Amino acid sequence: MDLWICRKIRKTTNGGFDWINMDYSQNIGFYTVRFENSFKGFIAGVNTNYKAIILKTTNGGNNWVSIYNSTTNFSQIHEHFWLNDDTAWFGGSYSFLKTTNSGESFIDMYQYIPPPYGVLGICFLNNDTGWISGNDGNGHNIYKTTNGGYNWVFQNNPVSGFGFPQINDILFISPDTGWATSLVGYILKTTNGGDEWLIDNSANTEFSKLALYKNKKIWCGADFGEIWYSDIDKTTAIQNNNSVVSDFNLYQNYPNPFNNSTQIGFDISQNNFYKLEIYNNLGQKVKEVFDKFLSAGSYKINLESGNISTGVYQYILSSPKERIVKSFVLVK
Repeated sequence: MDLWICRKIRKTTNGGFDWINMDYSQNIGFYTVRFENSFKGFIAGVNTNYKAIILKTTNGGNNWVSIYNSTTNFSQIHEHFWLNDDTAWFGGSYSFLKTTNSGESFIDMYQYIPPPYGVLGICFLNNDTGWISGNDGNGHNIYKTTNGGYNWVFQNNPVSGFGFPQINDILFISPDTGWATSLVGYILKTTNGGDEWLIDNSANTEFSKLALYKNKKIWCGADFGEIWYSDIDKTTAIQNNNSVVSDFNLYQNYPNPFNNSTQIGFDISQNNFYKLEIYNNLGQKVKEVFDKFLSAGSYKINLESGNISTGVYQYILSSPKERIVKSFVLVK
């Protein structure tokens, strides 16, 4: 099994007994790495001009291609979170990006988070619900979104009153249960979606990255070479999008926000009658895209903005049995 580490890029194929130097450049600092398989992977950090950079390889790290170079001074990428093979968020200093096509292009999402926010941790349960952690000038360290990152709500926690209340990482396993690590020596836990946080463990050390192992344990790295872990309560509900069998799956539109047109994709597993509608934030229907019988399969439709004005809208795909709601932003 291949294993990769950074800040410099090293690769092992024998369980860590030997490491191969795979650096793209000795002068670039990398903070985060992720490989989908033995060939395709991503690294991110900061280049020699002190600007954020993201690189991609498709041949196991033998060659790297730059897929994102920031134009913002003193920007960095500290973390990235992958929801699936296509959708990911990248965040850091003066940077917060989203890709829905495996890094072929990026949406600048930094404009939607409270500046000047330094993102250190990212966790999304689905396309809509997610959290970021870090710190800003007001001591705000955890924010939550329920519309894919276009609006964020600050979530208070016990370390907000400290002189430097930085939250280094955040990890949720369900809409209610999550953990966060702090610079001041606390691991925090919530069981109500982040509305309240409790001190789960404490020590005189800085806690850093969180990792989930087989839905059984939460692991956490710390200063001085320490590693902490906690067993997950068997009564805790692990997020499982397949717990209820659905007849269809609706994807986030792309691009989003958009001006003239956007693409909406969905998968259907059962032949049935389906309807796709657009509603404004007052709950008023502004457009019926279709209402017809569809066979099982994958679909993509182009939605034209037409006479719809600028604003936040919901698009709803429904069948006689259920419905799925997602949001988009139209900017004219």
